[in-house]
Amino acid sequence: QLVEEQNRLLEIKVAERTRDLDQKNKDIQSLLSNMRQGLFTIEDGGIIHHEYSAFLESIFETQSIAGRDALNLLFEHANLSEDNVSQVEASVHSTIGEDEMNYELNAHLLIREYQIELNRRTKILSLDWNPILDGDDNVAKLMVSVRDVTELKALEIEAGIKKRELDMVAQLLGVSIKKFNHYWESASRYIDESRHLVEQCDAFDASIMGKLFRNMHTLKGNSRALGFTYAANAAHDAESFFDQVSQVDVALAKNSLIEGLEAVATAIREYNQVFTQ
Repeated sequence: QLVEEQNRLLEIKVAERTRDLDQKNKDIQSLLSNMRQGLFTIEDGGIIHHEYSAFLESIFETQSIAGRDALNLLFEHANLSEDNVSQVEASVHSTIGEDEMNYELNAHLLIREYQIELNRRTKILSLDWNPILDGDDNVAKLMVSVRDVTELKALEIEAGIKKRELDMVAQLLGVSIKKFNHYWESASRYIDESRHLVEQCDAFDASIMGKLFRNMHTLKGNSRALGFTYAANAAHDAESFFDQVSQVDVALAKNSLIEGLEAVATAIREYNQVFTQ
């Protein structure tokens, strides 16, 4: 009779534990089904575990996920170099199954943000990597969370543009029409002259590089005098680059020369657009 009672109590405990496990599994499945980010684990061999969040399929626009090579899923359509991907691959394979210290040493190689191209659309994805340890403090798996931050980045860019415009408005408030028109006319001349010099410069010429440097130096000074910080900073960057290029083959750096000059021209045009609105 005592044995029967013990067996009965054991059966009750087993049943209770089974119900608890079933409930936990249901809770986990509910979480994975409803969370608004991609979540999966990478097992030994770089393979994705069969349990993952449903939103992962929405991010990568595929149902082919379970059992797939994790890095293939993440980077198949990524705008990354082969070297970038190979570094992540080496880091993952040298981490799983090894001491946690290996993860700490290789974590800096794991990509945190990148772009992918899917169906002619660009997505910006944010990754968060976390090791899952076993009882011996070895990395049993890697947990990866994936967020689509495309809209967030667009909002950040929009907010940045608005702040830039407001800054320009504040800087222009204390400048008279006469002063700004004089600045705009002289800046346009310096830009046009510099653009012409760059276009005709196919080999190193000390006089041309010196003129480019002086033009940017003058533009920087004129911009600073009126408090136009964005134009002044762009001119300073171009001035510094022109000074460095004086010692190398100008033909090789021609595109960079043009880009630096256009950055200054763009900043000055922005001030003119804000001023004339």
